[in-house]
Amino acid sequence: HVRSRRQRQMCIRDRGKLLEVQAVGRDDTELQKARQMLNQSAKMAVLGEMATGLAHEINQPLNVMRIALTNTLKGVENGSANPEYLKNKLGRIEQQITRAAKIINHMRIFGRRSEVEDDLFSPDDAIEGAVTLIREGELVRDIDLTLQLCGTPQVRGHADQLEQVIINLLVNAKDALLGARDKRPELEPSILLRSDCEGDKVIVQVQDNAGGIDPLLLDRVFDPFFTTKPVGKGTGLGLSVSYGLVNQMGGKLSVSNQHGGACFRIELPAVCLLYTSPSPRDRQKS
Repeated sequence: HVRSRRQRQMCIRDRGKLLEVQAVGRDDTELQKARQMLNQSAKMAVLGEMATGLAHEINQPLNVMRIALTNTLKGVENGSANPEYLKNKLGRIEQQITRAAKIINHMRIFGRRSEVEDDLFSPDDAIEGAVTLIREGELVRDIDLTLQLCGTPQVRGHADQLEQVIINLLVNAKDALLGARDKRPELEPSILLRSDCEGDKVIVQVQDNAGGIDPLLLDRVFDPFFTTKPVGKGTGLGLSVSYGLVNQMGGKLSVSNQHGGACFRIELPAVCLLYTSPSPRDRQKS
């Protein structure tokens, strides 16, 4: 993937006539490759941190299927398994297989390298994809996760990269909440994940009630290798990579303290699709 950027253009004129145009370009292929490798490494780090939670999430439907199969075998052995009983048990097993397959398939999609070309996607879809991977596993059950989606317009970029950013923000919020609860056992941890539209921008916000970030550190949270987590936890790259991913989509990632916690705000430019008025025939059908 080669991108050339014009750095300088000089026109040589003689008595009003253009004689020569000189331009200098730079091949930033290696820079783009390095950026892609960093993003992919950060994505794999996210999956690594989530491995325990994802294993638990996949283990849940396996346990349900094991119990259903055990009960079904007992019913067959003692003759109490009538067709309706078997149908209900097999239907429950099918539901759990679908649940596990959905998680595994989304892990596979999330983990693969992003395409070079940007695409149109709905941020709400990326939010739901992130929650699919993280709700029961990485976010412990006693953290209240509230989801508020407004039906956002499309943006241009990569859905899996926005998922990566949202997962990073959710994991950071979870860590901050668990740390705050250790100091304040009465705390009722909560995270609000919401999307909204402001003019020609799509806004995604992750708000927690963990007490916020030290005001002296707010300007440093997006610096590479900066982390407030204990030694051995976190690489210090999650927020830095997230900042870069949002910036590549033409957006902005910022943070502030409000409502008793930290609020991370993603701003992305909405893509306005051309609207074609329906024909008289289409209007009659509707």
